[in-house]
Amino acid sequence: WLLLSILVTGAATCKEYAASRDLLMLFQDKWLDAIRVSCPELHEQRVSELSKKREKREKDLKALKSLYRFAKVDGHILVVAFACGCIASLGTVSISYYIGKVVMFGAHEKNPSKAHAALTKLLVAVITCAVFTSIRGGLFTLSCARLNSRIRGRLLKSLLRQEQGFYDKTRTGELS
Repeated sequence: WLLLSILVTGAATCKEYAASRDLLMLFQDKWLDAIRVSCPELHEQRVSELSKKREKREKDLKALKSLYRFAKVDGHILVVAFACGCIASLGTVSISYYIGKVVMFGAHEKNPSKAHAALTKLLVAVITCAVFTSIRGGLFTLSCARLNSRIRGRLLKSLLRQEQGFYDKTRTGELS
């Protein structure tokens, strides 16, 4: 249920964001139409700024899509790393819970058997959290290293395919 509520909340948030973005764009368009006649310099400046922002956003989106294509190869590793991160987060929450249980059974109720059981569960939660956090970190590091290797390999292939004239015109600092 928790996962379902998170998904529903995320979808609702995305829908609200899209609606507010559309409303903002509508106001912006109305404002640009209003200043077109009264202040043409400001209108041209604003249209130019919006055009530059749109071009930059499209360029960034293109770079992000390219990066996604490179990282998609390691999708299975990233899914496992994400799952390990979720399990580690549950372990972190469990640690706080069982610390409270240990204090409650050990100090307040003075029940050694329940305190021992809570300590055992706390130990399992700590070990689980540590193991899954380590696995998550290792898998993300592995995925980043593989991604870095693929990008550098593609760059090297691209540089080796260039004609000699390219290196006459391009300085070394511009390549790196």
